[in-house]
Amino acid sequence: MNRFPGISDGVVNAGYPQQSKPRHLSSARCKVKHRSDDSQLARKNVARHADSLFNMPRHIVAFTYGLYGHLRPQIGFVSRLIMAEPDIVVSMIFDSRLMDPARARALLAHDLGGKSAENVNYYTLSKAAMFDGESIEAEFEEVYAKLLETASIKPDCFLGEMGPYDTGSIVRKLSKNKTPKIIFWYPGPLSALYNNLHRWGDDIDRLMDIDFMAMASYDQASPSPSFESLLLLKTLYSQNKALPIPGFPTISGNELFPQPITQAPPFAIHVLAAKSTQMWLACDAMLAGTSEVLEPQQAAHLRSTMKARGRDLFTVGDNNRPVDIATVDPEVTKFLDGKALKSVLYIGFGSITTHDTPEKFHAFMDVVLKLGIPFVLAHGEHAAPLPERFAKSELGLVLKWAPQEYILSHPSTGWFLSHAGFTSTKESLCSGVPMICWPLQYDQPLLAILVAQVLGAGYELEEVRGGPLGMQPRKSNGHTPVGTIEAVTKEAEEVLNKAFFNEAEHAKKQAAVDKICKELNSAWEEGGVSAGEVKRFLEFI
Repeated sequence: MNRFPGISDGVVNAGYPQQSKPRHLSSARCKVKHRSDDSQLARKNVARHADSLFNMPRHIVAFTYGLYGHLRPQIGFVSRLIMAEPDIVVSMIFDSRLMDPARARALLAHDLGGKSAENVNYYTLSKAAMFDGESIEAEFEEVYAKLLETASIKPDCFLGEMGPYDTGSIVRKLSKNKTPKIIFWYPGPLSALYNNLHRWGDDIDRLMDIDFMAMASYDQASPSPSFESLLLLKTLYSQNKALPIPGFPTISGNELFPQPITQAPPFAIHVLAAKSTQMWLACDAMLAGTSEVLEPQQAAHLRSTMKARGRDLFTVGDNNRPVDIATVDPEVTKFLDGKALKSVLYIGFGSITTHDTPEKFHAFMDVVLKLGIPFVLAHGEHAAPLPERFAKSELGLVLKWAPQEYILSHPSTGWFLSHAGFTSTKESLCSGVPMICWPLQYDQPLLAILVAQVLGAGYELEEVRGGPLGMQPRKSNGHTPVGTIEAVTKEAEEVLNKAFFNEAEHAKKQAAVDKICKELNSAWEEGGVSAGEVKRFLEFI
């Protein structure tokens, strides 16, 4: 039964759940003298009405845009909120081209153990261009205004994700009688955010005054560089400057750009990083999709920094979710069921990332075929055409869309070749699968270092790097890439032989990933750090 009757213009009314009982509070404050039975009954009704007003379910609005790897963990977090507080009302806003509401509803029900979430509504954007801050803000304002018109419970809290847009200011502008707490939803690793904040230094508070979209017309040759241009140089071209990130080896700035920089403002990473930092400065608190198991020192440093500004940090990273086998293509199940324990290499590079040098990927895949390693390759329509020797190999299974959580949870899967996106990294570690990291951009280089050098739960490929920054010496491990096809082939042979055919080396990596897997999943048990963070967040809002 739908608890939210009344749908207008495709927007569901976020009303009071008709079947959920308000949390009980004593009505002692409403005690009166008994004049008559009628007056006593009337006063009791007033008291009950007052209690229900004070105890209406809380309403949280959660917004994310553009990336499956951002929306999926947010759905997981919503499931945690519902488990902790069943009568909570949630309105989710996302791009319908990324995921339709029916799919989001099914994923949420799956995370809740098959139970439907009747208190959750879905609002969608469909017109805004991807990462175009102005068009996203414009359509978001339309959708949020409709939400406010139809919601009988006004939002108590708004979760707005990082991006080249400022949704928090829109929420504050549209909220007339009740302004919700603005929570910065950060689905990436804290290591990357810490690096951004440290990089701005004393200039960080001036970020509030910058129009980052105007940076699209930036002229680097200007004789009188503006603060915007200096910020751009500070962000993009750190060169060999050492980056002190807690818990990490010393990293040089060029290590964060392992591939050629092909994007231009306003879509480039410097706009995303700077705009996200601006949102961080304006929020009431921050909700991070990481776990303190993965980044304990970074969490401690950032929590201290935020508390100094009168704000708080909550870490609510993923854990290993149960897999619904009924939704998996039988072809995938049959392929994996027929392989030996930990013999399969799963290959996936996210929903939007592509290789600028497909010839290096082909060289790596040639080694996979040469060594006879069974593989499952997620190769979407956005990727370059795949040569027939890979697409039709009897060793492999090529999929346009891979059920990643199922593949990683299958006992036949031994290793994961990945771009080291944050969602992929968490899913791999939570499933106990070591990684071979091929970082391309954004926070991926830091996550590759986290996996390979900090946790010891896998390897990072060095020779696949390219571009003027990617080919420079690395401070973190002292390596200088060669970058030729021959070097890629040689490294692939070394890494794959250690991963699949060297028992001692494999056991070492497996032990490291098993340890972190156990810690990540136990963090959600009663008394665990992640479970405690959800409770603390609910108390905060």
